[in-house]
Order: sequence, then structure tokens, then C-alpha cells
Amino acid sequence: LHALLAGLECSGRSPTDSKPLVESILRRQAPNGGFVDLRNATTPPADANATVAHTRHAIESLRILGSLDAETGSKAARFLNACRQPFGAYSSKPSH
Repeated sequence: LHALLAGLECSGRSPTDSKPLVESILRRQAPNGGFVDLRNATTPPADANATVAHTRHAIESLRILGSLDAETGSKAARFLNACRQPFGAYSSKPSH
């Protein structure tokens, strides 16, 4: 989804109805603030399945769609900070 939205943005276009896309993305945010794979919408989002990559794609997709609100961004930031390693890099999931 992210690649499609990025392509539309680069070409100056946007989805005609972004509401279902936004709702679908937001439903994939786990309780820890990270996002899980958008392709597996049949199971509830679990903390153990949230990753930095899925979170990055979800946040960037919401930005492109003009729907990244402060609460969603704040939760995602807490998740990403939990993934940060002491030497500055990020692990795919929180280490605790």
C-alpha cells in the first residue's frame, strides 16, 4: 500500500476516497503503538507482531493521505523509541 500511495504522491495524484484506506491502516496499530502487517487484517494487531518496518510504512502512508494525527504519531514514536538501541540503531522490535 505504501509503495502505491508514494507513487501516486510522486505523480501528483491521490486516491479518490482515502477514508477506507485510513481506517484499514489505523486498525493495524498494536497496543504498544507499533503497526503490524497490513496484509494480515484477519487477526487483531498484537504487540509481538509490530515492527519498525510496518510502522514506518503505516506512518508514511497516513502522512501521504493527510491523516496522521498527533495521538497516532505519539504512540508510534513511543514504539520506535523502544526499538532504539544504545548505539543509535534500531532493532525491528522493542528489546524488552
